[in-house]
Amino acid sequence: MPIVNVYDAKTRLSQLIDAAASGTDVIIARNGKPVARLTRLEHEQKPRYRLGLLDTEAEERFDRHARIAAAAFEAPIALVTLIDRERQWYKARHGFDFSETSRDMGFCSHAILQNEPLVVNDALRDDRFADNPVVVGDPHVRFYAGIPLHAADGARVGAFCIVDSKPRSLSAAQLRLLKDFARVIEEEIEPNAAAKAG
Repeated sequence: MPIVNVYDAKTRLSQLIDAAASGTDVIIARNGKPVARLTRLEHEQKPRYRLGLLDTEAEERFDRHARIAAAAFEAPIALVTLIDRERQWYKARHGFDFSETSRDMGFCSHAILQNEPLVVNDALRDDRFADNPVVVGDPHVRFYAGIPLHAADGARVGAFCIVDSKPRSLSAAQLRLLKDFARVIEEEIEPNAAAKAG
């Protein structure tokens, strides 16, 4: 039986990653109430490398989805992100200058800890992100909505997200549309991935 560790929202993401990579199940809690479970990370690193996408050139088949999503949601930033052990690497980016960022700084690193979408309406009011460098500094992230991206075997390998510098929310219809974008991107990642994700 694996050891279960409980962390609060202020715990650095790297501590959670290290615990899960050691084969430990991690319960993430807020105000003493479990909100997510991080497990099997050591098995989920392999699909990212098998896909052969990390550190490759930009491709229009990914870029167009980021571009269209940014227009559809009137969001200044849209990203197709792959999560590596120490970094977030952007296979496609619209409105964002960096090709990668530290995993500790990443919203997408949190998004892949769960199967459900991660929506942060106002990062300054969220204990997980309020002191994040990309929130208090450029690009001054306030809103984030990310959908986990899956490989064909079901492993979560990244996230598709939209980002804004002002607080906002998504309607149920908009959230469904964002999920649809993610499923289409999964088909670009691996043809059978979207079927596994449902």
